[in-house]
Amino acid sequence: MFKILTYAYSQNIYSSRKIETACRRDINFMWLLAGQKAPDHSTIARFRTGLLQDACEDLFYQMVRRLDQMGELSKETVFIDGTKLEACANKYTFVWKKSVGKWEEKMFQKIQAAVRLLNRDYMQSFCVSKGNRAQDLQGSAGFWNVRPSMTGT
Repeated sequence: MFKILTYAYSQNIYSSRKIETACRRDINFMWLLAGQKAPDHSTIARFRTGLLQDACEDLFYQMVRRLDQMGELSKETVFIDGTKLEACANKYTFVWKKSVGKWEEKMFQKIQAAVRLLNRDYMQSFCVSKGNRAQDLQGSAGFWNVRPSMTGT
């Protein structure tokens, strides 16, 4: 059922009734069902709101681990604040400069809090310097540099 929902979402099909119809008509969904009967729309809805809701985080964690083992992920940049970046998919998909400037200070404070938690939990001494923010944002990583502190702050 998870495979069916994941594939349906990747095809922009979100309605349980449309997923049910796709399971009956689309050869790709039939292949995912592996000869089993197509699920009813109420079964899909119950699975989505019941079982999937509880297990979703763990399933996606497993998927990320699997992609990492296959070498499909790079861990060069980590985004912890939900930052939106320009994508090649649509020429209108971008973040306005004014909006980024407005929320820059709040993002920086969240990052500092996250770094403090990392330092406490893993007994490290990472710091985020405020002076390098503009330089780091213009760099290739597109994010603040986090580096070990020599002072332990």
